[in-house]
Amino acid sequence: ILLVAAALDKRPRLNLSLNLGYTGLDETDSESGYYGSFWENVRGLNFSATLSYQFPIKNNSAKGVWQQRKFAYQQAKIQTADLERKICSDTSVALEALVRSIKECKEARKSVDYYKKALENEKLKLRMGMTTVIDVVTMEDYLMNAMLAEVSARQKYANSLLQLRYSTGTILAHKEGRYLVSSDHLISVP
Repeated sequence: ILLVAAALDKRPRLNLSLNLGYTGLDETDSESGYYGSFWENVRGLNFSATLSYQFPIKNNSAKGVWQQRKFAYQQAKIQTADLERKICSDTSVALEALVRSIKECKEARKSVDYYKKALENEKLKLRMGMTTVIDVVTMEDYLMNAMLAEVSARQKYANSLLQLRYSTGTILAHKEGRYLVSSDHLISVP
């Protein structure tokens, strides 16, 4: 819009001004003097028209403004293209991180399940006298570490999901003219 306006400002100008008025005079000191000019000593309706034409010889100022607006428009186009590229790149990176975190969560869950089964086997061996309490405690420690790794994997999943929502601009939901943060948006893939 500013570029078009600057281009229009480079052209010569032709202006038409129209004035319409009413002239009357009452010089009394009374309060009726405010309204008396409408019917006493009335001069009447007046009208004037003015036509003016401006043609700057070089018009360097308007040309300079037009150049500034043109470069500002080109800069805005470049920034928009850069922002589009950045959004595409960030979305792609966030999607890959989400896929990796889903795989990591699945593997962490399998690890917990395997360590639970291994702990049950160690307890069974202890009852049969084939292992020691230290081996059972060690296996419980491995299980606890696997459970902590699963929690960490779930946290990475939540962060990568939120990053994907952020990069796609889908954290907020538009509903009835308002923007809301929905819990469904925070736990589901866009």
